[in-house]
Amino acid sequence: MKTLMILLVTSMCFSQQLLLNTYDNSGYLLLNDQVVMNFHFQYSQESSFRSYIIDWYSPPKTLVDYIPLPKQEFFITAAGKTIGTAMTDIILPESVYKKVVELFQTGTMVYVTVDRYPIEIYRDHITVVEYDRQKIEEFLPHFIAYDLSKITKAGKYPLEPTSVQIEWAVVQYEGFGGAIIPIFKDQIYTVLWSVDGTDLKGPCVVFPTGQHSVEAKVNANLWHFSLSVDEWRYSFEERAVEMGSNLEERILSISGLDIGKLTIPGTFVFLKQLDGGMEVQKVNSVDSTSPVLELNLTELSPGIFELSTDVEDMTACTIEVFVNGERIQLTRGVINLEKPNTVIVVTARDAFENRSYAIRQIIQNTQLERDGMISRDREVVFDIFGFSFYSPYVKWWLDKDVNAKVMTSDKRYLIEATQ
Repeated sequence: MKTLMILLVTSMCFSQQLLLNTYDNSGYLLLNDQVVMNFHFQYSQESSFRSYIIDWYSPPKTLVDYIPLPKQEFFITAAGKTIGTAMTDIILPESVYKKVVELFQTGTMVYVTVDRYPIEIYRDHITVVEYDRQKIEEFLPHFIAYDLSKITKAGKYPLEPTSVQIEWAVVQYEGFGGAIIPIFKDQIYTVLWSVDGTDLKGPCVVFPTGQHSVEAKVNANLWHFSLSVDEWRYSFEERAVEMGSNLEERILSISGLDIGKLTIPGTFVFLKQLDGGMEVQKVNSVDSTSPVLELNLTELSPGIFELSTDVEDMTACTIEVFVNGERIQLTRGVINLEKPNTVIVVTARDAFENRSYAIRQIIQNTQLERDGMISRDREVVFDIFGFSFYSPYVKWWLDKDVNAKVMTSDKRYLIEATQ
């Protein structure tokens, strides 16, 4: 038995422990000799004991209800005491009980100490209500570091103030304000603030733009802060931009748009950061640019042409093709032009009624002089007497008895002998 008690006391110094003080019904859960939970408990008896949890009872599922079994789960200690949340010798809060269940299920040995410790601990002193050297040495070191040799009798013992370990995070934002946030090193303290003479209490303090004097008081320690946050100058601008234009740099989109370029019409609000200020931009995205229209005609054989149209615009376009004033249901394909003189007009209209036009006149079998020259602004295909070649121009002379046809990529010319 003596060996068991020595093992129990030794193990309690290094294991998990429920320390229950019947003096004021205050309880503490110690993990590795550190207090992780403090709470109030109920104890139906007067006796003190030291033990450990040996079993955990959980109500079994039965098909009958006349067997007198406990309806709630609880712990059983080696001393025969029960611990639970109701109807047990020791009643714990639900949160503490669940934590002990977690420890027990992981195979952790949980020791239980129930005794009367008439000791009161305050911020600046200790009050020993009843002097008991053994209980003082057993209870007090869990909570504070104190020279126990100074405690020789019941009474009040002052605590030396410890240095407050705090760092201060001061943040400032031009045009908005700032904040002071305490960063506690060892423990959390209550901070009393004074901002420009107004007393405040809270975990941190915030302030608007302008000049400010802030004091932070923790226990007997006082910190002073002199702060200055400049106000931002705001300006407003309204402008119109062509849809598809690139936007300026250093702007923020309130609408969450991709601010590389505006590809949709409408009115948008942007913020542009300036040195010491902010510019609010109301931007109207408009489409006033006509579509880029291209008409291509290629003669495949006399009177037969291949027609194609291409259009580029930021919005969808409607293309219409007119041949000698009559609309045809074709924007790309092969057309037959029987008349010697044909005018082809192509129109492109976008969603904002911007229009573009392309006009091409096709003259076939044009009568030419006996000598002359045809010139173009680009190279075309000439066909003379079956010989084809590329050139931007052609010059000819023909004898009076010779008839000839000159064909280019877009026109046919006829050179006939004069009578």
